[in-house]
Amino acid sequence: MVNTIIVFYSLEWFTKQIAKYIAKETKGDLLELEPKKTISKWFMKYFRGWKQVIMKEIPTLKAYDVNFNKYETIYIWTPVWSFIYTPAIRSFIKKKSLKNKKIIIFCTHEGWPGKTLNNLEKEFSWNTIIAKKDFNRRFLEKDIELLHKEIKTILI
Repeated sequence: MVNTIIVFYSLEWFTKQIAKYIAKETKGDLLELEPKKTISKWFMKYFRGWKQVIMKEIPTLKAYDVNFNKYETIYIWTPVWSFIYTPAIRSFIKKKSLKNKKIIIFCTHEGWPGKTLNNLEKEFSWNTIIAKKDFNRRFLEKDIELLHKEIKTILI
């Protein structure tokens, strides 16, 4: 029985590829959070994404059927937008009440993670935070071997 799930949101390829790698290494399940209303991957992504973050929007997610009771360990993975976690992750947090789980928190960013990890740790305070780590895309997307090495340091 699989007892690990990787929950993530990815607008672009980087976070999604990391989530797939973690699933392969842990033999875990994947849950990609998908807003019903997508954000363009072109220039407008910056404006719409920023607006959602600043306005603390909670977008409606596409339906998913996951029984979180069967999982002991949950990886939560998010890109950093305006120094905090994405609105899709905010929607997941508001919808799911996770308790007594082992949580591993990750984020990807292109400069600085801001308060992303600390804020996520507070959101999952009814759980045991096993690890939290940020990954700088600018450095790690150019060195996949180093990226995999960094990921493996916090896999359980």
